[in-house]
Amino acid sequence: MKGKLCYDLDGVLRDLWAWFRVEEGMPSPREWDFTWKGLGAYEIIRTRGCRPLFEAPPTMWYPYLKSIQPSPVILTSQPPFWRKRTKVWIDKWLPDAKVIYATPSQKIYMLRAFAWYLIEDSPRLSSYERVILIDKPYNREVKAQWRVRTPLELKSVIEGLVMEGKLEERLEVRCGQV
Repeated sequence: MKGKLCYDLDGVLRDLWAWFRVEEGMPSPREWDFTWKGLGAYEIIRTRGCRPLFEAPPTMWYPYLKSIQPSPVILTSQPPFWRKRTKVWIDKWLPDAKVIYATPSQKIYMLRAFAWYLIEDSPRLSSYERVILIDKPYNREVKAQWRVRTPLELKSVIEGLVMEGKLEERLEVRCGQV
């Protein structure tokens, strides 16, 4: 069975860290559980009226990923208090996306059960066998079959999975621009 390609949201499509850099002068995190001026990510977002959730720009990965799949499935671990504002962002940037809120363990279950592949940046999954990992300082310890640093590397991995018959051919990989 050929798999579907799914995307995580934060770090893959939505760039919360770009918002933090511009609005707060915060450097990109080197650790998953970081603090800035004594606050963690959830507290920073909450104390800013959740503005990062709907004001953050897309990542550098977004243009290519949207070009190959304008109506993607997004598998994301969003706290309940983020979801309403996250929907505002998704409605603006990917209005035809299907969003599935899932814990890390639920993500792994779905990847295995449905032969899906996931583009992800989290270092907190129990398995990376069906994950294309976006390279970040906070996930460098993760052992992954596919680790990408640029949209061009991502395009190459996706094209390879399509050619191997592991991903649906409906993706617009032949004409997607990087």
